[in-house]
Amino acid sequence: MRYRLLKGLQLNGPWQGKDKWTSETQGYGKKLPKGKTMNELVWSCDFEKEAKAALNPKCTNDQPKAPNGKTGLFYKMDIDWDVPEITSAAWAWMEEIEKSAVRDNAISNKAVTFKDAALRQYLNLMRPSITKIGCAEVLCKEKGVNKYRAFCLTDQAPLKDNEVVYEAGKGGCDKGETCPKGLTCKKGLCAKP
Repeated sequence: MRYRLLKGLQLNGPWQGKDKWTSETQGYGKKLPKGKTMNELVWSCDFEKEAKAALNPKCTNDQPKAPNGKTGLFYKMDIDWDVPEITSAAWAWMEEIEKSAVRDNAISNKAVTFKDAALRQYLNLMRPSITKIGCAEVLCKEKGVNKYRAFCLTDQAPLKDNEVVYEAGKGGCDKGETCPKGLTCKKGLCAKP
């Protein structure tokens, strides 16, 4: 998903997958602009431990508090016919862009800014500056219901209203953009050497 956004392939908003484009079948119908660069995202065992410490093992509905300087992403599902897993949480966060569109006034030819609370989890995951993520999960069985909770941490503070999510550009370091200092271009993403 991060690669799709970088390359300008991510549709902005609802899309029904029809072959012929109409405003009724394709929803909003626009793509988000190509990004300038995107950092490679790697798993952090330390963040996983922090997320586990913050996540209530009793499967409450309370969102855990993320440590200062980190973004917390929380997911909860109560279901009686399946056992969710961490991919369920990631999928739900990625699907936010399929249910809501980034507002036109948040998109310019220079950047995409944060103005949409309904896209909070998605946009925080799509920030090119994040480099680390770690997650924890807990499952409680209560009266025949699987109560699943997941909590992930990334290495950037949460987006604030009107903050730049990403800069628009050519579509990555393999398209002529320069990676941040200390990172090198690896398959279009900026990564640690």
